Amino acid sequence: MKKLLFFALALLMVGCEKAIMDEKTEDAIPADANVILHFSQFEQEAFTRAATDITNLCSRLNIAIFDADGTKVKTIAQKEGDASYGTVALSLAAGTYRLVVIAHNCDGSATITSTEKVTFPNNKVTDTFFYYGTLVVTDALQSYDLTLTRAVAMFRLVLADPRRGDVPPGADRRERAI
Repeated sequence: MKKLLFFALALLMVGCEKAIMDEKTEDAIPADANVILHFSQFEQEAFTRAATDITNLCSRLNIAIFDADGTKVKTIAQKEGDASYGTVALSLAAGTYRLVVIAHNCDGSATITSTEKVTFPNNKVTDTFFYYGTLVVTDALQSYDLTLTRAVAMFRLVLADPRRGDVPPGADRRERAI
């Protein structure tokens, strides 16, 4: 009987949880917005796939919207700590746009000059994610869940302490001509 009571109590506590993200998103949407963008990052590791909220991985979001002619229509910069960080609500005229999103960890904002050119402060590239796609806007409110792709990778080579004998034969600190 005690097990059944414990199980019922545990089920009741789990079933009453409300997602905090809903409150944040509702407060961040201006009344005149007709486009809402949510960002996630797609990961694939050892045959498993999962989407992660991009705000857990990056401290800055830079968004640029271009019209069909390639003219920049709007830019948005968000950083960690902003009230609406990770959700962008904006008002655009009906039409077709090209959207460029850069999520990163630089100290400053990335500059999106065109759909093909992005520069970072001091030319320093950190863990970076991107999205590029077409955005079709109507007068009705539209919400998009956009999946960003990792743009940079890291290579790390760690050699063990040679005094312990963990370094492979032939590997040493002398420079060799290639």
